[in-house]
Amino acid sequence: MISALLALGVFVAGAFVQMIAQEAKVLVLDKQNFRVYYNPALGLPEVVLWRLTSHDLGKTKRSPAFRFRTDKDTPKPRVTSDLYTNSGFQRGHMCPAADRSASTQLMKSTFIMSNVCPMAPALNTGPWKMAENYGRQLVMMVDTIMISASAIFFPQDTTWIGNGRVAVPHAFMRVITIPGRYDFCKIFIFENK
Repeated sequence: MISALLALGVFVAGAFVQMIAQEAKVLVLDKQNFRVYYNPALGLPEVVLWRLTSHDLGKTKRSPAFRFRTDKDTPKPRVTSDLYTNSGFQRGHMCPAADRSASTQLMKSTFIMSNVCPMAPALNTGPWKMAENYGRQLVMMVDTIMISASAIFFPQDTTWIGNGRVAVPHAFMRVITIPGRYDFCKIFIFENK
């Protein structure tokens, strides 16, 4: 019953995002290490996709020197990091920095505004982080996984930050699959709170 309700919720959320997406051109941004489906009308990525291998993981640590930068591949007016300041939301990575810890350059590539969404601090440092860690643990056993991270909007009022420039998703979804293994699919859905 719960899985049926979740499936229905994902379908409804997907339909709502699709309605919003029809009002704006969704841009496909091929970054060096991930692909972004960016919606300028929402000021955020609808979906980010990437392959994670054991070779993507290394010893590089996140540094306070890493700063989120504006993505020059997005249309003006561009989303800047300061739009999140004092909003009550964190800059939540869709493709996490730790998934690109093989080098400083790879890790820095994730600190781009087209790869983040407004995320509640409790989610970003709690369940979302645990789902990210799950993927990294899994890839050490199977060598390669595919991951998608999506923003979900329910058909209700949407909160905006940054003077109405960035929509706050109601929830997030992370899907993990193993190439060639059709019997494996992990789906995580978290309310943004």
